[in-house]
Amino acid sequence: MSKEAPQAQEEQDPETTEVEAEPEGGTEPSEDPVKRLADLQNQMAYLQAELENQQKRAAKERIDLLRFASEGVLRQILPVLDEFELAVGVLAERGDDLADGLRMVYENLMKVLRFEGLQEIEADGQPFDPYLHEAVDFVEAEDEGRVVEVVTRGYRLDTKILRPARVIVSKKEGESDG
Repeated sequence: MSKEAPQAQEEQDPETTEVEAEPEGGTEPSEDPVKRLADLQNQMAYLQAELENQQKRAAKERIDLLRFASEGVLRQILPVLDEFELAVGVLAERGDDLADGLRMVYENLMKVLRFEGLQEIEADGQPFDPYLHEAVDFVEAEDEGRVVEVVTRGYRLDTKILRPARVIVSKKEGESDG
C-alpha cells in the first residue's frame, strides 16, 4: 500500500500543475499582464453595465405591475358602467325621482374609478383616431374624419387603452363605404 500511495500522488500532481498552469480564458501564459488587466477591466465594466440595465428593467416592471394592477377589474366594470349610465338616462327621461339618486351614486363611483386611474377617452367632435376610436358607422358630412356621435364610451388606464370609444364617423358626401 505504501508503494501505491506515492504513485497516486505523483499521478495527481502533474494534472493539478497542468490545470493551474493554464490561465483562465484560454489566453497564453506569456501574455502581457497589462493587456490582461485591461481586458479584465473591460469585461468587468461590461458586466457592471449589464447588471445595472437588468436592475432598471426589473424596477420598471415592478412599477408597471403596480400601475396596471387594477386593469382586470376595471375592464370587467366597464360594461356595468355602460348599463348604469343607460339606466340613469332612461329613468331621467321618464321623470323618475330615482334618477337623481342613481346619478349621484354613478358620479361617486366614477370619482373612485378616476382615483384608481380610469380616464374617459375624449371622442365627441374629435378627429377620428384608430388607436382611440372604433368606427361602427359612417355618416355623410362636409367635415370628413370627425367623430359625429359616441355609441359607447372608451376608457384608458394611464397610457393603456382598456376599450376604444365606439363611434360614428363623418365622411365626405358621395363617398362609398369600403
